[in-house]
Amino acid sequence: MKSIKLLIIFISVHLVFSFLAPYFIPPSLFPYLDDLQKSGLPHFLYSFGNFDGTIYLKIAKSGYLPLTHAFFPLYPISIAAVSYIFQPILAALTISVLSLYGVLTMLKKYAIAIGIQDKNIDWLLAAFLVFPTSFYLLGVYTESLFLLVMICSLYSMHKKQYLMAFTLSILTALTRFVGIFLVIPFFFEILAIYSNSNFSLSNLLNKIKKNIFPLLPLAGPVVGFSIYSLFLWRTTGDPIRFFNNLPDFQTGRQTDLILFPQVMYRYVKIFITAQPNFQYFIAGIEFVIFSSVFAVLMYDLWKIYKKEYKNLLSRLGLNLFSFANLLLPTFTGTFTSLPRYVLASVSFFIVLGEIKNKWLKISIFITFALFHIILFVYFIQGYFVS
Repeated sequence: MKSIKLLIIFISVHLVFSFLAPYFIPPSLFPYLDDLQKSGLPHFLYSFGNFDGTIYLKIAKSGYLPLTHAFFPLYPISIAAVSYIFQPILAALTISVLSLYGVLTMLKKYAIAIGIQDKNIDWLLAAFLVFPTSFYLLGVYTESLFLLVMICSLYSMHKKQYLMAFTLSILTALTRFVGIFLVIPFFFEILAIYSNSNFSLSNLLNKIKKNIFPLLPLAGPVVGFSIYSLFLWRTTGDPIRFFNNLPDFQTGRQTDLILFPQVMYRYVKIFITAQPNFQYFIAGIEFVIFSSVFAVLMYDLWKIYKKEYKNLLSRLGLNLFSFANLLLPTFTGTFTSLPRYVLASVSFFIVLGEIKNKWLKISIFITFALFHIILFVYFIQGYFVS
């Protein structure tokens, strides 16, 4: 199915459920809701900016204020630029929608480039769009913009468009911190470029001496991250203020390193001791999504080890990036927001796209769709779901 048709269907379905949500779910209050209400837009539109969206809009309007430095700059800068044409919320939604169209287009191209069969592409895109938290791709959030520049970076690097990959990876790291981990798939693409049947370290070094240009994209993520860190150092005196701000949001995140087993223990304790309520349900969603994505990525890594794919180095680099994207938030001591972050773990969706069993596909689609609708209508009504 064409990307534009998928996008139209995706937007239409969410607008309908956004309009109907108040008839089924009572509203919940959250900080800065009044800013959205003052926009003059109807509830079914401004609610796409709930929670973090309000912070991006504040940064776009007034620049960085205290406690907002955890939000990387490319998206709010883009909102500020487009706000000269549209009202700020509409500007943000326009950026997200156009970025999502680009994501659908480029994800298909990238998947084909690394050896995914055409017959699997439609299911890959369907699984991606119906995933329980994919509605954030339409919201005042970085998800669509980040995915667009990230996938374009990967595609450019795979196609040996080094200057383009370098530039796009700078933008990726200016959108979200995890963008710096593009150095991982870039490194494996470089190995693929320099290696041959007579691969050895000496041959690799000789090829690098003859042509160093493929190494250029490795610097892109570091440059992007450094630009924001330098800005933070100049304005706050703390080059990692984006990290040190995390506890201020009262989402359970810590700046002390928390090991993965500790996080798992915390969640098991929640399930055993806490009273079932909405927060209990969301904790369950976080745990199940993390566990499912982790298991699929491990399966993908096993198939890479067994050499069952084409473009093994590309698949390995993408898998390790997907793991980094999945595991990074856990080091702050929680799975909070992780169901949204895993949208960038592209290997997960590629593996789903390669499923052959028809009934398994249908079961996954129905399960994803059910939880997608539930989480979306609660989000629209002001409940924190990821």
